[in-house]
Amino acid sequence: MPIEFKEMLLELVPSDQLGEKIQVFKELASVAGLLVYLDIYDGVPFLSVRYDFKHTESIRTRNAGRPRKREAKAMAWGDVCALRWKKGAKAAAEELNMSLSTFYRRYDENYGKGKEEMFS
Repeated sequence: MPIEFKEMLLELVPSDQLGEKIQVFKELASVAGLLVYLDIYDGVPFLSVRYDFKHTESIRTRNAGRPRKREAKAMAWGDVCALRWKKGAKAAAEELNMSLSTFYRRYDENYGKGKEEMFS
């Protein structure tokens, strides 16, 4: 599979810390599969960013994970606690449009919040 590189050139403003900042950006960009280097054309510094267009396009457009069946409802923490106490955890999870295991995980994560704070 041939690699199709695209390139972006960004004009830079010269500064004392330019080399250090480019090095940090290089390290961050390498995680994303970008090649970053400094070019100088007619005495003007440019940041050159090269990337594999086909690879980045496929990553950007893929459907990652299982599609969600329904949107989760927003509810205050106090209302969630009252609902769980009155109807039980299974009914509360159904009311929030989430699985029971997700409900318990989020319930534990939100434990100790104020009644008015949103259950997330």
